[in-house]
Amino acid sequence: MTLIQVSKMTVSELLQLAKKRVGFTIASLANHVGVAEVTAETWISGRYLPTRRYHQAICEHTRTHRSRFAKVYERQMEERRDQKRSKLPCVVEVPSKKQVAQPQVKETTSRQWAIELALEVSKFDAERYQLFMDVLAATGKELQ
Repeated sequence: MTLIQVSKMTVSELLQLAKKRVGFTIASLANHVGVAEVTAETWISGRYLPTRRYHQAICEHTRTHRSRFAKVYERQMEERRDQKRSKLPCVVEVPSKKQVAQPQVKETTSRQWAIELALEVSKFDAERYQLFMDVLAATGKELQ
């Protein structure tokens, strides 16, 4: 019997080793566990890890001790979590909202006030400014 260093193994390697040792097929593993053959193949190839609900059935079929499988699985999951954490930015800067100046009200004549208001509005909305100026020009009268 050969001893294998579990600390460096992946779930995929553990399943491949068990496949050689026990001699099961992907179809028999999938049938025993209750998943599609494609799913079992992704576990053996290493593309995906089996979820915990399948661990007991996998261990039974591969004749792998449950604690050994769990140890390999947990270590591999921790490595994946560490990789994801290292990709996340440490500091996220949130842009502040642009401060919009409010128009100041001045005491003046109606026409001056209207023009000043139109100029203030133009800073925020050019379309409304143009409409206001068109109406002002069309009336041509002093606002009261």
